[in-house]
Amino acid sequence: MSRKKIVVLLSRFPFPLYKGDKLRAYHQITTLSKHADVYLIALSDENITENSLLALQPFCKDIKIFRLSLLSRLYHSLFALIKMWPLQLGYFYNHKIQKAIHHDIQRIEPDVVYAQLARTYFYIKDIKFKKVLDFQDCFSENYRRLSMTSNWFKANFYRVESKRLSKIEKEILDTFDNTTIISKRDQLMLPPSEKSCTIVSNGVDESFFTSPQLDKKYDILFVGNLSYEPNIQAVSYLAQHIVPLLLVEFPLLKVAIVGASPSQKIISLANKNVQIVGFVEDVKMYYAASKVFVAPIFSGGGLQNKILEAMAIGLPCVTTPLVNESLHAQEGKEILVADTALDFCNKIKLLLVDTAISDAISKQAKQKMMHEYRWEEVNKTLLEVLLN
Repeated sequence: MSRKKIVVLLSRFPFPLYKGDKLRAYHQITTLSKHADVYLIALSDENITENSLLALQPFCKDIKIFRLSLLSRLYHSLFALIKMWPLQLGYFYNHKIQKAIHHDIQRIEPDVVYAQLARTYFYIKDIKFKKVLDFQDCFSENYRRLSMTSNWFKANFYRVESKRLSKIEKEILDTFDNTTIISKRDQLMLPPSEKSCTIVSNGVDESFFTSPQLDKKYDILFVGNLSYEPNIQAVSYLAQHIVPLLLVEFPLLKVAIVGASPSQKIISLANKNVQIVGFVEDVKMYYAASKVFVAPIFSGGGLQNKILEAMAIGLPCVTTPLVNESLHAQEGKEILVADTALDFCNKIKLLLVDTAISDAISKQAKQKMMHEYRWEEVNKTLLEVLLN
């Protein structure tokens, strides 16, 4: 019997793995390729290196990349404002590329088209093949939360974007054959629809279960895309509200902030205690060289890859109830949860001074990741959605 054919449509090329959507798409493609022929179609607002292409070629029958020029992004973003579309849908849209993608899909005649994020909606809304969209997070809810924690200008933008995204999410739920999303919390935040949305969690790469043995150079570590607004807010909160409390008892405290594209606001937070590392090739080295992972994330959504990786490698974590709502880790056993700067300070202090508690949480967290969050395991649900 011939293998089924899946067209995977992405708004960004899924390599290198420095953003959550790229990481999720890459590991989903590697799983799908074991069961079907994968035809990758990716938009891109940047040049794709030969090494990035080589990383995906073993898993794809064919790869097509459509470059979104700066002029196209500016023009279609303005067009989105006029048409009252969500701005991110306009940013990633191009009518000529849409026609080319339709032509490719017709040529391939896939069993299913699997698209990631609502920003790809306009490219496949009218195709006649089975189509499934991965919301990843409930972006309308993410923007609503951001509107509550941002300055006046940004708050108004996020509020409008949230309402427009909610309308698009509703259209996708009602018209696509199926949809997927990362967590139960995000699923519940979607607009009401007669059709259900399937939960497909994030996972952890097998390499994170083997921790390199390194000296603990850093007391605190944060990892994430440093141009993403919820991460910018989290790092600012860590540096400006939590670290000063800890310095009273730990004047030599060392904090590492690791991730791609640090914003100017994050760069300005650097001092003798806080090191802005930026992008690194192998983030596992920083996990292994740190004592505590801290993620004071109060906005955004989904299931945080950085938390999964830290727990898998055996780094005890302190985060917010919002993050743990999707993770479902046992508080006090697999993770520590805090919602104020003082609470964060006390939980971090506990892990820094009590190695028995730190080691116990580390061990239980790692066990949870090994049993529940391996990519091969979580992607079984995706296979059922796409291939049945």
